[in-house]
Amino acid sequence: MIVRAHPSGRSFKWLATYLQHDVKAQTSERDSWTHTLNCAHDDIASAIDEMLHTYRDRDLLRKEAGVRPGGATIDRPVKHISLSWDPSERPSQDEMIAAAQSFLQAEGWGNHQCALSRIQTSGIGMFIS
Repeated sequence: MIVRAHPSGRSFKWLATYLQHDVKAQTSERDSWTHTLNCAHDDIASAIDEMLHTYRDRDLLRKEAGVRPGGATIDRPVKHISLSWDPSERPSQDEMIAAAQSFLQAEGWGNHQCALSRIQTSGIGMFIS
Protein backbone atom coordinates (compact mmCIF):
# COMPACT_ATOMS: atom_id res chain seq x y z
CA MET A 1 0.00 0.00 0.00
CA ILE A 2 1.24 3.47 -0.90
CA VAL A 3 0.27 6.42 1.30
CA ARG A 4 0.37 9.97 -0.04
CA ALA A 5 -0.51 13.00 2.08
CA HIS A 6 -1.79 15.89 -0.02
CA PRO A 7 -1.55 19.52 1.13
CA SER A 8 -4.15 20.40 3.74
CA GLY A 9 -6.94 22.71 2.66
CA ARG A 10 -9.53 25.13 3.99
CA SER A 11 -12.65 24.34 1.97
CA PHE A 12 -15.05 21.73 3.27
CA LYS A 13 -17.37 22.59 0.35
CA TRP A 14 -14.64 21.76 -2.20
CA LEU A 15 -13.96 18.51 -0.36
CA ALA A 16 -17.61 17.46 -0.52
CA THR A 17 -17.75 18.27 -4.23
CA TYR A 18 -14.50 16.46 -4.98
CA LEU A 19 -15.38 13.31 -3.05
CA GLN A 20 -18.70 13.07 -4.86
CA HIS A 21 -17.40 13.93 -8.31
CA ASP A 22 -13.84 14.31 -9.56
CA VAL A 23 -13.56 17.88 -10.86
CA LYS A 24 -11.46 16.63 -13.81
CA ALA A 25 -13.93 13.91 -14.82
CA GLN A 26 -15.62 14.21 -18.20
CA THR A 27 -18.83 12.53 -17.02
CA SER A 28 -21.19 12.88 -14.08
CA GLU A 29 -20.14 9.47 -12.76
CA ARG A 30 -18.04 9.23 -9.63
CA ASP A 31 -16.40 6.53 -7.66
CA SER A 32 -17.84 3.11 -7.05
CA TRP A 33 -18.38 3.73 -3.32
CA THR A 34 -18.01 6.12 -0.42
CA HIS A 35 -17.93 5.43 3.31
CA THR A 36 -17.75 7.53 6.48
CA LEU A 37 -16.03 6.88 9.80
CA ASN A 38 -16.97 8.45 13.15
CA CYS A 39 -19.78 10.48 11.59
CA ALA A 40 -23.51 10.46 12.29
CA HIS A 41 -24.19 10.41 8.53
CA ASP A 42 -23.23 8.00 5.77
CA ASP A 43 -24.12 10.52 3.07
CA ILE A 44 -20.88 12.29 2.06
CA ALA A 45 -22.34 15.80 1.81
CA SER A 46 -23.97 15.45 5.24
CA ALA A 47 -20.81 13.99 6.77
CA ILE A 48 -18.67 16.83 5.39
CA ASP A 49 -21.20 19.34 6.76
CA GLU A 50 -20.90 17.60 10.13
CA MET A 51 -17.10 17.93 9.94
CA LEU A 52 -17.43 21.64 9.14
CA HIS A 53 -19.66 22.20 12.17
CA THR A 54 -17.32 20.19 14.39
CA TYR A 55 -14.46 22.45 13.25
CA ARG A 56 -16.48 25.65 13.76
CA ASP A 57 -17.69 24.53 17.20
CA ARG A 58 -14.29 23.21 18.35
CA ASP A 59 -13.96 25.64 21.28
CA LEU A 60 -17.44 24.81 22.60
CA LEU A 61 -16.80 21.08 22.16
CA ARG A 62 -13.52 21.37 24.09
CA LYS A 63 -15.30 23.23 26.89
CA GLU A 64 -18.10 20.63 27.06
CA ALA A 65 -15.49 17.86 27.20
CA GLY A 66 -13.67 19.58 30.06
CA VAL A 67 -10.63 20.33 27.93
CA ARG A 68 -8.86 23.63 28.45
CA PRO A 69 -9.56 26.06 25.59
CA GLY A 70 -6.75 27.21 23.37
CA GLY A 71 -4.01 25.20 21.80
CA ALA A 72 -2.68 25.41 18.29
CA THR A 73 -4.81 27.22 15.74
CA ILE A 74 -5.54 25.11 12.68
CA ASP A 75 -5.69 27.26 9.55
CA ARG A 76 -6.09 24.33 7.16
CA PRO A 77 -8.37 21.78 8.83
CA VAL A 78 -9.19 19.75 5.71
CA LYS A 79 -6.78 16.81 5.52
CA HIS A 80 -6.59 14.78 2.32
CA ILE A 81 -4.71 11.48 2.00
CA SER A 82 -4.68 8.86 -0.72
CA LEU A 83 -4.03 5.16 -0.30
CA SER A 84 -3.21 3.17 -3.40
CA TRP A 85 -2.28 -0.36 -4.26
CA ASP A 86 -0.27 -1.94 -7.04
CA PRO A 87 -2.45 -2.86 -10.06
CA SER A 88 -1.74 -6.54 -9.31
CA GLU A 89 -3.43 -6.17 -5.91
CA ARG A 90 -7.23 -6.22 -5.71
CA PRO A 91 -8.34 -5.38 -2.16
CA SER A 92 -12.07 -5.57 -1.50
CA GLN A 93 -14.05 -2.60 -0.20
CA ASP A 94 -13.90 -4.05 3.33
CA GLU A 95 -10.13 -4.52 3.06
CA MET A 96 -9.69 -0.94 1.85
CA ILE A 97 -11.80 0.40 4.73
CA ALA A 98 -9.78 -1.72 7.18
CA ALA A 99 -6.53 -0.35 5.68
CA ALA A 100 -7.82 3.21 6.11
CA GLN A 101 -8.81 2.51 9.73
CA SER A 102 -5.40 0.98 10.42
CA PHE A 103 -3.63 3.99 8.90
CA LEU A 104 -5.77 6.43 10.91
CA GLN A 105 -5.08 4.50 14.14
CA ALA A 106 -1.33 4.52 13.45
CA GLU A 107 -1.40 8.29 12.95
CA GLY A 108 -3.41 8.86 16.15
CA TRP A 109 -6.50 9.89 14.18
CA GLY A 110 -8.61 6.81 14.87
CA ASN A 111 -11.39 8.82 16.51
CA HIS A 112 -11.48 11.61 13.93
CA GLN A 113 -14.37 12.07 11.53
CA CYS A 114 -13.50 11.16 7.97
CA ALA A 115 -14.92 10.29 4.60
CA LEU A 116 -13.55 7.56 2.36
CA SER A 117 -13.99 7.60 -1.38
CA ARG A 118 -12.92 4.98 -3.93
CA ILE A 119 -10.87 6.59 -6.70
CA GLN A 120 -10.52 5.48 -10.28
CA THR A 121 -6.87 5.14 -11.30
CA SER A 122 -4.82 2.67 -13.28
CA GLY A 123 -4.57 0.72 -10.01
CA ILE A 124 -6.75 0.58 -6.94
CA GLY A 125 -6.95 3.60 -4.68
CA MET A 126 -9.03 5.62 -2.26
CA PHE A 127 -9.09 8.99 -0.56
CA ILE A 128 -9.29 9.60 3.18
CA SER A 129 -10.51 13.08 4.02
